[in-house]
Amino acid sequence: MRFGLLGPVEVWDRAGRTAGIPAAKQRALLACLLLRANTPVGMDVLIDQLWDGAAPPSARTAVFNYLARLRRRLGPQAAARLRSEAGGYRLELPEPAEADHLHAAALERAAQQALARADWSAATALAGRALGLWRGEPLQDVTGDRLRAEHLPGLEALRLRLAELRIDAALGAGRFDRAVPWLQELTARHPLREPLQVRKLLALHGAGHRAEALADYHGFRGLLREELGVGPTRLLQEVHQLVLLDAAPAAVLETWRVAQRLPAGRAAGYRPLPRQLPRLPRRVVGRDAELAELRAILAGRAQVALLTGPAGVGKSTLALAWAHGAAGDFPDGQLHLDLGAHAPDGPLDEHDAVLVLLDCLGVPVDRRPATAAGRAALYRSTVADRRLLLVLDDARDAAQIRPLLPAGPSCRTVVTSRHPLDPLVALDGAEPLPLGALTPDGARELLLHRLGTDRTTGQEAALVALVERCGRLPLALAAVAAGAAARPQLSLEVLAADPGRLLSAETAHLRGLLGPAAAAPARDSAALLPTPSVAD
Repeated sequence: MRFGLLGPVEVWDRAGRTAGIPAAKQRALLACLLLRANTPVGMDVLIDQLWDGAAPPSARTAVFNYLARLRRRLGPQAAARLRSEAGGYRLELPEPAEADHLHAAALERAAQQALARADWSAATALAGRALGLWRGEPLQDVTGDRLRAEHLPGLEALRLRLAELRIDAALGAGRFDRAVPWLQELTARHPLREPLQVRKLLALHGAGHRAEALADYHGFRGLLREELGVGPTRLLQEVHQLVLLDAAPAAVLETWRVAQRLPAGRAAGYRPLPRQLPRLPRRVVGRDAELAELRAILAGRAQVALLTGPAGVGKSTLALAWAHGAAGDFPDGQLHLDLGAHAPDGPLDEHDAVLVLLDCLGVPVDRRPATAAGRAALYRSTVADRRLLLVLDDARDAAQIRPLLPAGPSCRTVVTSRHPLDPLVALDGAEPLPLGALTPDGARELLLHRLGTDRTTGQEAALVALVERCGRLPLALAAVAAGAAARPQLSLEVLAADPGRLLSAETAHLRGLLGPAAAAPARDSAALLPTPSVAD
């Protein structure tokens, strides 16, 4: 049998069925005994709280009658817990889980211990379980004013502490986006509680809402002056100053962490969110239509986009162009992983890829399961409710990709591959976007952008020849442009006639990267790029 006070007074049997207590005095009597569970409650206390200090002469006899009826209502097993003792009565509850208010207090202690050892996930879960025990206002249908006045503040304080514990665990883990809605709800109920405002300022800034954080601070400062005639505390002012200076969330979090005396370090707090996108070397040219299509795919139609095409066609560049533009929509981080399908030392095994991603997400080594299946499950759990952006570059096949795809609806993934990866489309809902060579105008625009007007004015025939001899592949065109820029003494006509002269010992390996495109002499010029993995 379980008892509930965090809402209407309720009793549940072992099958989970509710056994109501319809009589008001019996409900008040049960609540009084539950709130002092495992402690003798004197008859005078019971009478005082049942009648708010104005008891009739027959009050003692009435209490005996209420107790007898309550025993019958609860049944023999529960009635055996209600014992006469020391001029009063004691309700025995050996396990805290037998009463929701005791269970919530036990969960609070466990959450505090988890917070102290920096186990943010456990602290969040424990505090959340405790908060889930509330079914409304505690003692909702108890009529005794003295009973409510004595115990309601303590129960509400417990609820507030649990809410703050859950928020602290989220902030300690750097989960600012998760903490924001909880803080918005709490500050609406407790508008003058300054520790909540400190947390809210930190969470909003960490979640990327700096302007809202600053506006919220000014609103709270005005409320303090209007209602209490005081200004913000030193801690709130320090946090505000850091946000005003647009300090990194890690620095703001550290200031708050020290003030809260929370554990330090990743095991106890914050690891910078992954921001791993490689630098996009130059403006993307000639791919406006494809970039618009990629945005449309990932804005609504699918969680996974698959860019396919031959080497040198610009898959990675297009993926990074979208990712840099969309990074602000993914406050939990942006991950980039080169899967190396065509790397000299072979592709990255999918199990090793999971390990790399767990490391990037800050999961300590000692918390990773021993088996590959366990690590994959941990990775899925870690990213399940996050808003992450992933770029998985140069994939070998669908089997390499499948364990890396987040299941949560808030993540987006771009995969690049030279292969169609049909199983990823058929089984995982990836939306394919095949890339071909640039249009003649797009290829010409790329050369003009890279070489500049001084080098290309009056050289239209040479530009056309270079475009066609490079097969209109972005990598080949970029290589030729880089080589031409390094040899200003050579005219474009000469280079167009013999692009192979642009090759150097350092860049000849790009012939292999271009595959069949490099076989024709007309395309031997595709030989120079500072960052070939970005342009593939």
